[in-house]
Formats: sequence, structure tokens, C-alpha cells
Amino acid sequence: MKRGQNRASTKTTLPLTTKTFLFPSKKRKKHNNTRMKLGDKKRKLLFLTACLPARLTVACLTLFLLPSAPNWLNFVAGGSFLVASFSWLSFVVGCRSRETGAFGGPSYWAPARLVHAILFLAAGILCLLPGAQTTIYAGILLLGDVSVGFSNFLVHYEIRPCVRMDA
Repeated sequence: MKRGQNRASTKTTLPLTTKTFLFPSKKRKKHNNTRMKLGDKKRKLLFLTACLPARLTVACLTLFLLPSAPNWLNFVAGGSFLVASFSWLSFVVGCRSRETGAFGGPSYWAPARLVHAILFLAAGILCLLPGAQTTIYAGILLLGDVSVGFSNFLVHYEIRPCVRMDA
């Protein structure tokens, strides 16, 4: 090395970061934002047998169980509805982004996230208010959310149950 020349300028290799130094042989994979790759039929079946019944159960429990439940249970339910609401709002405002659903298909429900967020926000606030009548209204709102989700499913997969096939 010549006098006055700094050691960093003589090297032509790329600088080592902590990740490349500790794990040099591992190649970093890009996250493609998919979790499972399922076919359309399996995704439809999962929606109809898992997602829809779970949402319907939450709505019915809110409608029928919470009016006679202790106050602490109303606060837990209201808080969880608010957390779910803010989660959907974070997608709406752009803090988080996701083009695929949990099972690898396109998230066709993305435009309805604002509706889900507003319904869950209102249900959460109603659960936090005193009185049995407010939790009944919260349950009705959650049943409305189930109907919005089911309508999205029907529209996306072009299922028209009222159309005559012989005409």
C-alpha cells in the first residue's frame, strides 16, 4: 500500500454486512405475499366451511350471548372488535398492503375492507356502551358484515342463485 492511500480504496470487493458475514451461503428469498397456494375449489370450500361459519358464530354470540353476559365480557368483545377494525383500516389507509389472501388467491374483498372496518368499529363501540340493547345492535351489525362478505363471495365467483337455467 502506498503512503497516504487509505485501505478502503484499495479493496474492490463488496462491503460485508452483518447478514452476509454471518450467513454467507444463504440466499435471501423475496417474500411474494402468498401463504398457501390452493385451487379455486378449495378456497371456495374453505370460505364456506371455515370463514363464513366463524363470522356467523361471532355475530350470533354477540347478538344472543352478550346482552345477558357480564360487563367484562362486553369490554373484551368490544376491544377485540376495535382491534379488528383498526387492522382493516390499516389496509385501507395504506399502512399495510396485501394483494393475496391467506390461501394464495387474489383478495377480491379488498375494496370491502372499509365496510368491514366501519361495521366492526361501530360494533366495538356499541359493545363498550352500557345496556343490553346496544349489544343487540352490535350483533345485527356483525350479521350485516357476514352478509357483505357472503355477497362479495357470490359476486366474485359469479354465483347467481336466482337465475333460471332453462330460459
